[in-house]
Amino acid sequence: MALGTPEHSGKVHGVGAYVTPISYFHTPAMTVNERAFKQQQFYIEQHKKDEERYNHMEAEYKRIIQELQKRWVSCGINVGNDIFFKKNDPSKVMAQCKGSSNFQFVCYTSKKNDSDSFTIKTFNPEHRCGRKNVNQFATAK
Repeated sequence: MALGTPEHSGKVHGVGAYVTPISYFHTPAMTVNERAFKQQQFYIEQHKKDEERYNHMEAEYKRIIQELQKRWVSCGINVGNDIFFKKNDPSKVMAQCKGSSNFQFVCYTSKKNDSDSFTIKTFNPEHRCGRKNVNQFATAK
């Protein structure tokens, strides 16, 4: 048997006591390129997870905003008011009356910073416009 060859599990022939095959036949250290590649792969996986989580949250916000708009439209149709929605970012909804020039009726809703819920910031239910027979959101259904 040659010096340094494994005799059997747990001992290495000819190198002294308390030397295990793992300590004598150690694996080579990673090169800088290998380390950089592993780190890059880790960051890519982390970015994919973050992007997936962001897309899920964005879809949830869109669903909530569509639900808010749907409820305001049904309320406007029942009462006879023509409500329109100002252009909003993904975390805000603003509904206003289309009938008067000074927009008496207004409801402003935005997302809370610390949670996924929305809160009403401004609500003025006072409405001085007359009932309308034509509504852009009304359908035959």
